[in-house]
Amino acid sequence: MTDARDEPTQSSPPSVVRSRRPRKFVLPDHHHEEAVVERIEAFLEGPPVRRRRSRSQRYHRRPPIALATDEEWTASLRYEAARSARYGRSMAVLLVELAIEDGTAGPDGLALRLTEVLGREVRETDRAVRDRLDRFLVLLPETGEDEAAHLASRIERGYRGHGDDALAAGDVRIEIAIPRRGADPFEAIDQAGRRLAESAGYPS
Repeated sequence: MTDARDEPTQSSPPSVVRSRRPRKFVLPDHHHEEAVVERIEAFLEGPPVRRRRSRSQRYHRRPPIALATDEEWTASLRYEAARSARYGRSMAVLLVELAIEDGTAGPDGLALRLTEVLGREVRETDRAVRDRLDRFLVLLPETGEDEAAHLASRIERGYRGHGDDALAAGDVRIEIAIPRRGADPFEAIDQAGRRLAESAGYPS
């Protein structure tokens, strides 16, 4: 009678412990195609993160506004007035006047400073002209009075905070003209000019 202890024992294979952690993808050592490796690594890393430029950097890159001639600006004003009369489109005109005082820079230097500020603040569809030595007119299509007032505030702040020589830069005064539908837009500009003169203490 054979003893059970004499029979050869069969060892059971060790149990396989499966890890629940995801395996990290690793390229094999024999993989030598650099182009494929770069594409796979770029896919695993994801798209590059674009860094947003600060407001001051965006402003610094924008050039001064390109001024229109008197004829070009008048034609644009008449065109927007016709659209307003026919379709009821809103429009506004900013009268931006340089406050030139004794001890400040000359009007040309202040005008350059102002055109730089306008270039930062206005839209590409807005048109500006220098109708006098100390005054600019900015046509704002599709713009209501509230929007024009916000833009005027930004221009004032931008001009006063432009550069380090604020004491030698003078100041700006801004008035808003809202042409009535179907009326001559120059009448609204003239009225705004009189209000601007009165606020500055000049005879109208």
